[in-house]
Amino acid sequence: IVSFLHGIPILIFQDLYPPPGTGQTSCSSINTGYSIYYSRFLFPVLLGILPLIIRITFGLLAFINVRQLHNRRVPIVRLERDKQLTAMVLT
Repeated sequence: IVSFLHGIPILIFQDLYPPPGTGQTSCSSINTGYSIYYSRFLFPVLLGILPLIIRITFGLLAFINVRQLHNRRVPIVRLERDKQLTAMVLT
C-alpha cells in the first residue's frame, strides 16, 4: 500500500514533452521540489541505503537465531514431529 501511495506523485509531477530538435518524447519532472526529493531522498535512501540496512539487520538476526538454536538441545520426540510436519507440508 505504501509503495502504491508513494507512486502517486509521479503521476502528478511527471510530464511527457518533446525535446527541441528531436521527434521523440521524454519524461521530465515539472516541479523542482519533487526533482530534489527524487534525486536526494528516493534514490539514495529508499532504493539504496534502506533496503541494504533492512537486509543486513534481518540477516544478522537470522544468523544469531540459528546459532542459538544450534546450541540448544531438542528432544528426539520433537525432532520426529518436525520431520512429520515437514513431510506433510511438502506433500
